[in-house]
Amino acid sequence: MDKNEVIKAIERRNPQRLPCLYGWMAAETMAKYKDAAKDLLQAYQDDLILEAISFSPSANLTQTEWRDEWGITWRRSPAAGAMGVNSELRDWNALNHYLKEGFPDLDLQGRFDHITETVAKNPNTYVIATWWLCQLEIFRALRGTENFLMDLYLHQRELMTLGEALTDFFIRLIRKLAKCGADGVMLSDDFGTQHSLLFSPKHWRQLFKPWYKRMIREIHYHGMHALLHTCGYIEDIIPDFVELGLDVLHLGNPYLMDIEKIVNNFKEDICFFGGCDVQSLSKKKPEEIRRDVERAVKLFGSKEGGFILAPTNSITPDVSLENIEALFRAMKKYSSFYS
Repeated sequence: MDKNEVIKAIERRNPQRLPCLYGWMAAETMAKYKDAAKDLLQAYQDDLILEAISFSPSANLTQTEWRDEWGITWRRSPAAGAMGVNSELRDWNALNHYLKEGFPDLDLQGRFDHITETVAKNPNTYVIATWWLCQLEIFRALRGTENFLMDLYLHQRELMTLGEALTDFFIRLIRKLAKCGADGVMLSDDFGTQHSLLFSPKHWRQLFKPWYKRMIREIHYHGMHALLHTCGYIEDIIPDFVELGLDVLHLGNPYLMDIEKIVNNFKEDICFFGGCDVQSLSKKKPEEIRRDVERAVKLFGSKEGGFILAPTNSITPDVSLENIEALFRAMKKYSSFYS
């Protein structure tokens, strides 16, 4: 699909069909299915490209623990992914030193080469650039989730100082991604749990909203779309993201919320991304998966666009190859539902 058609979908200007991003699979899933997974991705070509900047260049699937460029020690989870288990900022007394010495080097030689090369090789394809940890996820990894939640009340000044420094860093990162020629930048923070926001909307608006305002404004300044991936229940702050001018919202758990109300309220203001729930994908039969994709397209999509079909998160290795193929087959079929 030509990038102009993806732009039409994002901006609700009647694309030929809905764009699809199939290849959102965990590294562990690719390792499990090997060539079969590669063949599947070859058969179902993405309509847009997602390229990530990594600050954990040494991490691989054989490691159970590693230390990244943020100085965070990560421990691999049994199924997929990892969690931050230690850093020097478990003690706030180290803050001044961390602000001087702890951030990754954005000028590291070759840091952005793969994005520049992807854009150059695919001039007619929409390219999203991302990195997977924004302010909240950095806070949680550096401090630990329990400490962070207490910091909201006991160490808000330190959080503000660190958050401002992180935002400055991310602004520099966004500028570099713009120079690479990316069409969109996807921010990423998991603000929700299965039942509610991780913390109060008041704290989110006090701390995170100004930081996101700066980042979204910077993305738009460079002529790119601003996207957000976020997991959990975030219904309370979706109007805030609309107010900030977010272009595309990738909900990791859309069906935890009153998603029909959300779509009805905001479908004219924002493009939804995802819709194909992976949380229950391993438990479904292929026909159930087809019906779920059909429902998602009817819920989020329209002839005008406003929807990009994709998994709601990385497809984990507990999902059978049969179910992955059933998902991709249904996505391809229903991407033309409004054509």
